[in-house]
Amino acid sequence: MSVKIGFIGAGSLVFTRQLVRDILTVPELQNSTIVLTDINEEYLDMVFQLIERDIRANNLPTVLQSCPDRKEALRDADYVINAVRIGGLEMLKHDIEIPLKYGVDQCVGDTLCAGGIMYGQRGIPAILEFCNDIKQVAKPDCLFLNYTNPNAMITWACNRYGGVNTVGLCHGVQHGHELIARAFNLPLEEIFITAAGINHQTWYTEIIHKGRDLTGKLLAAFEANPAIMRTEKVRVDMLKRFGYFSTESNGHLSEYLPWYRKRPEDLKNWIDLGFWINGETGGDLRQRLESRDYFVEIFPESMKAEPYRYKSEERSNEHASYIIEALETGRIYRGHFNVVNRGTISNLAEDAIIEAPGYVDQNGINMTQVGDLPLGCAAVCEASINVQRLAVEAAVHGDDTLLRQSMLLDPLVGAVCNPPEVWQMVDELLVAQAEYLPQYSEAIAASGERLDSGPLISTREGYRGAARIEPKTEEELAKKKELLPKIPTDTSISDFLSRLLPDLLSHSLSKKLSDIEKVDLVIVLEADSQIQSYRYHGDKDIESFNSETENPHLKLRISQDDLAGMIRHEELDLILKLLTDINDEKHEIINTLNEGLSVCLEDDENRKYRFDLLFNGAQKTVLTIKLQTTVAKAIANEGGNPITFFESGALQLEGDLNFAMVILPLFQ
Repeated sequence: MSVKIGFIGAGSLVFTRQLVRDILTVPELQNSTIVLTDINEEYLDMVFQLIERDIRANNLPTVLQSCPDRKEALRDADYVINAVRIGGLEMLKHDIEIPLKYGVDQCVGDTLCAGGIMYGQRGIPAILEFCNDIKQVAKPDCLFLNYTNPNAMITWACNRYGGVNTVGLCHGVQHGHELIARAFNLPLEEIFITAAGINHQTWYTEIIHKGRDLTGKLLAAFEANPAIMRTEKVRVDMLKRFGYFSTESNGHLSEYLPWYRKRPEDLKNWIDLGFWINGETGGDLRQRLESRDYFVEIFPESMKAEPYRYKSEERSNEHASYIIEALETGRIYRGHFNVVNRGTISNLAEDAIIEAPGYVDQNGINMTQVGDLPLGCAAVCEASINVQRLAVEAAVHGDDTLLRQSMLLDPLVGAVCNPPEVWQMVDELLVAQAEYLPQYSEAIAASGERLDSGPLISTREGYRGAARIEPKTEEELAKKKELLPKIPTDTSISDFLSRLLPDLLSHSLSKKLSDIEKVDLVIVLEADSQIQSYRYHGDKDIESFNSETENPHLKLRISQDDLAGMIRHEELDLILKLLTDINDEKHEIINTLNEGLSVCLEDDENRKYRFDLLFNGAQKTVLTIKLQTTVAKAIANEGGNPITFFESGALQLEGDLNFAMVILPLFQ
């Protein structure tokens, strides 16, 4: 069979490339036509080159096209996938910085709160234009799959005003499912979940393992896991108080509620600064600023790396490909989708966009009847739904009164600001974002006059927030491009140890580990079923160590053959880059980890090496990191961070991805 799939906002390397791989792992879809479109023609061309190379390497008949003309790209499309960001980093900065002057401290700002509301004001008019194009030139029954945030608001506007059948897609439920499986130490595929609510506030109302209901046991499972208790404080607290666990992440959820971010002196009690999504002030903005030029910088090396393999085991858990497969082949797929409620959740508003389980086959997308949400959970969702409804109507009609009311009713904004402050904050936001808000032209002129004439309410000009990590400067980013000294290829194992350990522990990690009474670090070499262990103390002495009788705090386990191979082929530069770039703020992550990870290196000649890091005596490896070293070294040269590694295809994760959220900050 052959279908046509259009991608709007295709200039995103990691997302577009992964979704294309997902689709083309399905044999029946490999004869499809895929058309990419984006307003950034430079990025569009680079993504096209990478995906075209992937398709050729997999010997597929797929037709791939690049078309800057959006309307033409959507002609005769059966499916359209939307992943745009309207306004870019400049507008995201306004979404975060202007509300911060009024005390509204956000981590992400893309779903609710002041940032999410303004993101919707920019996105809805643009995406309604996409809907017009779809109605005019796509197939009459074209399905619009929306990944753009604020997902509920965009999907609401498309269905109510765009006249196009639109389903909102998100991976929040899948990520929460993975966290639940990790908490219970059970295989993901053995846990059946039902989640219902609204996007990013979806409640896990049912957790079943082989017929046994685990829903009421989740809190105890979380409390037994130190890493989860450190990184998910808001979500665990909501579970305690409402009885059910909620998506999306700690940072996301904290800004949708009135309780956790309203007092600056209290905020750090509810968040974790080990990884931005756990609640850092402006965390999403910071990580985007630091990686803003990654694509152009790493593109040449990405083209030299191994092409993507289109195999089922490489398929992600993003819903889009499974929906298309089910509709086209009849294979049944169950997922959680964002759709118009129409009674699916009986105690939420009929017109709201809800997120709930649905089944897909050749008959379409069929939502299950959830019934009532628990009363408290429904009340939390309804507070957000009221904000979404006002924001959608404001964006469609250019009604700044509704916009101000949506801000006033937003849980966090309302907890921090009084009405005059909200009105002035909206004036500032409208004027700053005028370029992307044509529907507000009259209101923007009036806002500008008020701001010019005064008097104005005093604000905290220059306030950076209660939990801010400043973006790295250009100089700091440039400094990260410096490679560590090369290790000669003829280095012996003993020479390696004498060189590796001082380098490894000469940074802040050595200071922290040197305070530990027992063994600071143990290197375990495995060769021919024999194990050699060496220990390292703060005085940098290296000596033999019996790993069978004592548990070290941190253990690096590696086979001698792999170690020798990495030395010969200079892959140890990359290991050193990963392991030494640890700063003082992150040492507590190591101190509380009770699990391990494996790092697999694959060089440009397909040689594969592996080492394990085990913490606090753990023997279990719960996460595997795969690196293509040629690309990864180039990224390290350019000052790349973990996001850069992901998006280039140089880094892939297998296993517990929630553990990855804890461990990856060590490598930033």
